[in-house]
Amino acid sequence: MNSTSIIVFQARRKRDCADRALVLRAVGIPFGFQDLGDGWTLVVPDEFAQAALTELRSYEEENTSFNHKPPPPKILPIGKPGLIAYSLIICAMLPVGLKGLFGQSFWIAGRMDSTLVADGEWWRTVTSLTLHADVGHLAANLFFGLLFGALTSQALGSGLTWGATLLSGILGNLLTTWIDGPGHLAVGASTAVFGTLGLFTVYEWARRNKIKDQYPRSYRYRPVATLLAGAVLLGFLGMGGGDESGRVDVLSHLTGFISGACLGALFAWLRWPIGWTEKHQQLAGGGSLLVVTVAWAFAL
Repeated sequence: MNSTSIIVFQARRKRDCADRALVLRAVGIPFGFQDLGDGWTLVVPDEFAQAALTELRSYEEENTSFNHKPPPPKILPIGKPGLIAYSLIICAMLPVGLKGLFGQSFWIAGRMDSTLVADGEWWRTVTSLTLHADVGHLAANLFFGLLFGALTSQALGSGLTWGATLLSGILGNLLTTWIDGPGHLAVGASTAVFGTLGLFTVYEWARRNKIKDQYPRSYRYRPVATLLAGAVLLGFLGMGGGDESGRVDVLSHLTGFISGACLGALFAWLRWPIGWTEKHQQLAGGGSLLVVTVAWAFAL
C-alpha cells in the first residue's frame, strides 16, 4: 500500500483483520495489513475507502444480528406411545381387513366409498385410513407415517400431532369425495400421512417466517426451503401408494396434504403448542383413538 492508504479497520489480532479482508476480497477491493507492534490495521487505497467501509459495516451488522439470533424452538419428545399406537393399529388391521373377523368383512364395511360417504356414512373417512391392500402398501405408510409423525411431534407434541394427522386424513377424504364425486374407492393411511407432511411443512415455514427478520439478510430466504422440501416430498412420494384397485391415488394424497397444510397454518397462527400441557396432549391423542374406535363401531 502507498502513502494514500486509509485505515478501515484496526484490531489487536491479525486474524480479525484477515477475516474482514476476506469481505473486501470478495467484492474486489484491494487491501493490505500494517503491523503496529501492539496491533494490526487493515488499509485500502484512498479511492476505495468509502466502499470498503460500507462493506465492513454491513458485515458487522450481519454478525451482530447472527450473534443475537433468537433461541431455537423447544424440541418436544417424539411421543413413543403415539408411534406405537399408530403401528399397532394399521398392522393389526391388515389381516383383519383382508380376511375379515367374526364373520364380518371389514374391507367392505370400512373402505372409502365416496358414494356412501355422500349418503351419510361418514365413518368411512376414518376406517379406510386403517386398511391396506397388501404388505407393501402397509410398509410404505408405516415407515413414512412414523417418520413424519416423529418429526412433527417434536414441534407440536405427540397428542396434537396425531390428532391433526387423523383430522387431515378425514378432511382429505371428504375433500376427495367433493372433488371426485361418486365411485371413488380407496383404502390406506396415505391421505393422513401426507396430511402430516403438509402440517409439518406449513407449520415450520410459518414459524421460521415469523422470526426471519431477527437473522442476517442472507438467512431471510431460508424459510422458503421448508416449503420447497415439502413440495418435493409430495411430488416424489405422492406418485406412489394406491387405492383399492392398485391405481395411484394422487388426488387423495394431494387433498390430505392440503388439509394438513391448512391445519399447520392454523396452529402457527394460534401459536400452538404454546399453552398446551401434557394433559392436553394426552386428551388429543386419546381422543384420536376414541374417534377410530367409534368409527369402526358405526361401520360394523
